[in-house]
Amino acid sequence: KPSGQVLVYGDYYKDEMPWVCEPFDVPDHWQVVSSIDYGSKFAYLKAAIDPRDETWYFFYEYFTEIDKSLETHARIIKESPLFSGKELCYSDPSGRQAILEMRKYGVPTQPANNDVYAGINVVKEMMTRRKTTSLPKIRIFNWCKRLREELGSLYCYKLEKDGQPNKDVIVKKDDHMSDCLRYMVYSFRTIQSSYRMRDIK
Repeated sequence: KPSGQVLVYGDYYKDEMPWVCEPFDVPDHWQVVSSIDYGSKFAYLKAAIDPRDETWYFFYEYFTEIDKSLETHARIIKESPLFSGKELCYSDPSGRQAILEMRKYGVPTQPANNDVYAGINVVKEMMTRRKTTSLPKIRIFNWCKRLREELGSLYCYKLEKDGQPNKDVIVKKDDHMSDCLRYMVYSFRTIQSSYRMRDIK
């Protein structure tokens, strides 16, 4: 397991407490946000936002290394908890054809804002404990094992020959759920906030 200094979120996501929590029944009126990362390893992550304090509860994940059709992935996604047309789903923007196909199969997804380092900074901000409650704005149900594994031991900066981490380069491996997490929170903040401002105007 890499040291906390090498992990991208190593200074924020520590010992899984209080970031990991026991599952509970998510109220069906909470806003659901999800994301998809395409490729030979397919990832789908889902969260619901508590309107009382804007805490994001990551309550469902689907991850597979088995090659399946997009139609099969779409069927599994549509069978996930609290799936509906109101779900805000953001996808890896490099998979434009896959996005069109997922829409055809009934998953209303859109390209994510893939500004990597700006997105990582937003995730770090949300992982920081609030002074008022000592709790972060990101909490993860304990059964989301793949996301927990990536955050806690797999999602790392590149190590240079001198053994020091290069914080300008992230290892492009075992990053699928971490990318989903970033797609969700940063796209919701930038893309969805833009839509809300237009509505206000």
